[in-house]
Amino acid sequence: MTCGEVSEALEMYIVGDLDVTLTAEVAAHLSGCARCRRTYEELRTLIGDLKDTAHAFQPLQIFRDVPDMAAVAHRGASGKADRSPREARRSFPEPRRSRWLALAVGLLLAALVAAITVVSVPALAEDIPLPIGHELARLRDENRLMRQQSLHMQNEIDQLKTEIITIEGQRVPQVDTANPAVSPAVNAAVQGVVVKFVMAQYAGDLATLKELATAQLQARIAQRPQDFLRDNAGKVSFAQLTDVSTINEGGATKYLEFVRLMDSKVFNQSQYQENFTLIKSDGHYLVDSMEMDA
Repeated sequence: MTCGEVSEALEMYIVGDLDVTLTAEVAAHLSGCARCRRTYEELRTLIGDLKDTAHAFQPLQIFRDVPDMAAVAHRGASGKADRSPREARRSFPEPRRSRWLALAVGLLLAALVAAITVVSVPALAEDIPLPIGHELARLRDENRLMRQQSLHMQNEIDQLKTEIITIEGQRVPQVDTANPAVSPAVNAAVQGVVVKFVMAQYAGDLATLKELATAQLQARIAQRPQDFLRDNAGKVSFAQLTDVSTINEGGATKYLEFVRLMDSKVFNQSQYQENFTLIKSDGHYLVDSMEMDA
C-alpha cells in the first residue's frame, strides 16, 4: 500500500472497521514507514481522547426527536455488520461510512451543546465535570494574560522609535532612547566598536577584545576570560541595540550602549543583554566595561 492509501485507511484501521486483508496490509506498511507511524500515533491519540469525551458527556437524549440524526447514527452503527469484506475494501477511501460516523455525529452534538451552554453562561465553564471545562478555563486565563502582555509590549513599543541600521555588515534594529543624543558620527563610531567587540566574543578572539578595551578592562579579560568569551555559543544575532547616550563622571564623558543578543546554542530561545561603557582615548573609542544582563 502507498502512504496515501494508508492515510485514507487509518481511521478505519484504528476503530477496527477494515477487513482482515486490509488490516494486515496497513500493519505491514506501518511497520516499515516511520512517517505513517507518526501519523497513526497522533490519530490514535486523538480518537482515544474523543472517545473519552463521548463517554463523559452524553447529551444525545435531547436529540431523540430529531429523526434524521437518529437515522444517521443507526446506519453508522449497523454499517459494519452489513458489509462484506469485499465491500469494505472498496469503500475504505471513504472511512467515515463506518460506526466512526456515529461517534463523530454524537461528538459534534455534544460539542455544540457544551459550546452553547458555556457561551450563554460563562460562569458555568469551570463547573462542567469534563476536561473541556478545565480546558476552557485554562484558555480563558491564558488569553487574558496574553492580552495584558500584548498591551504592555505595545505601550513600550509606542514609546520607542526603531530603525534598521547596518553596522560592521550586521543589520540591527536600533532603538532611539538617547538623552542627550550624540552626533551621527559619534553614534556610528561607538556602535561599531561595540559590534566588533561582540563578534570577537563569539569568535573567541581575545586579542581583538583587548585591542578594543581600556587597560582596566584588558586586566579583567586576562584575569577572567570566561566572563567575556562566547565561542561555544554558536552564531550570534543582534536582536536590538540602543543609540548612544552619554553620562558625565568626574568631568569625563562616558558613552553608554546596550545590546540585546541571541545565539544559535546557549540563548537560542531567549535574548540576553550586554551593557557597554566606553571612553574616548587618543581619538579612539574603547570599551571600559561590559556587563552581561541575562
